[in-house]
Amino acid sequence: MLGYCIKSPTTLDVAATQTTCQTHCISLSMIPIRQATAACAIKQRMANVLVYTLLVQLVSFIHSEHLRVSRAHMPTWESGVRLDGSRTSYAQFSPWSVCQNASLSFEFQTSHSTALIMYADDGQRFVEVRLVRGSLQLRYRLSTTTENDSLMTIGDDLHDGLWHAVRLWSHDGFRLVIAVDVAMIEAPRAGVDRFVQEKAGTVRLTTGTFVGGLPATVRRRPGGLAVPTVAFELRLVGSVRNFRLSRCSPLSSASSEIPAELLGGRGMTPADRPIDDRCRTDNPCLHGGICVNTAAGPLCECDRTDFDGIRCSIGLLCRFFTVIYLRYLSKHVFVSLITVITVASTMSMSRRSSLR
Repeated sequence: MLGYCIKSPTTLDVAATQTTCQTHCISLSMIPIRQATAACAIKQRMANVLVYTLLVQLVSFIHSEHLRVSRAHMPTWESGVRLDGSRTSYAQFSPWSVCQNASLSFEFQTSHSTALIMYADDGQRFVEVRLVRGSLQLRYRLSTTTENDSLMTIGDDLHDGLWHAVRLWSHDGFRLVIAVDVAMIEAPRAGVDRFVQEKAGTVRLTTGTFVGGLPATVRRRPGGLAVPTVAFELRLVGSVRNFRLSRCSPLSSASSEIPAELLGGRGMTPADRPIDDRCRTDNPCLHGGICVNTAAGPLCECDRTDFDGIRCSIGLLCRFFTVIYLRYLSKHVFVSLITVITVASTMSMSRRSSLR
């Protein structure tokens, strides 16, 4: 008795009844070929669905496990986070909104006199806190009807390596007040009286609340920021802890502060983890390069020098001429290679024609 071995829903091979295939052999003495093909197609579809379901579950499990592990390795708020100040370091927290009685607070510690501490905006309005020669500077714009920024400075010698408490809050949703270690300073009313009588709303700084620097995805498009120059601010080399902020209700009134969620960042380590100050004991940076202690070891920042490379050892002028020479060499090597190929093909054609 003959049968048909089905390798796929559309391929049929005549074979012996006992022949084994990759899928199934179906005796077709009582079953028409069309019905056998349909049965095989149904089985194959069911197998595909089963495999797809198992793959989806496996990918979901791996993804959730990765998130769980990543969350577990996030720095804890009991100790805070330390930023190494490298060109990619930053920390991103939950977005902050400014409304009536809104507030934001944190503590910071650094030994560098100038750095970006905190920045948040929505493309038009913004809040920026930075350290300028040891003093804390607050600059903000919370209205789209004015182009004037409010600016105020508070504190001295805040880069002494000690912890300093900072708090921002707004009574009316239009102006901000800043306090550092209990001392407080408020923005002057000049320049805000003309819009302070408007109905208070909520300013949602949706771009993100960044500490110590901005991520590369934001720095690549500074034109989308309310203050494009913030992309070039010096990054914070220090620690931040107890970052808290309020939430605005639908009635544009803020609740009490809650711990902010750390959404991401780079160049971070727990603030209470001891670091090996390799930059002090074994500085590898040359020609005035700035040494930065990172979790992976010392890193050289060469942006403010005329050198490049891992240790700021390659002169930019030398590198320029090296690139030019390599381009010149590669161009001539390419031309020479094309010439050799052309000559070889011409000789081969000549030999063939002579043989004929």
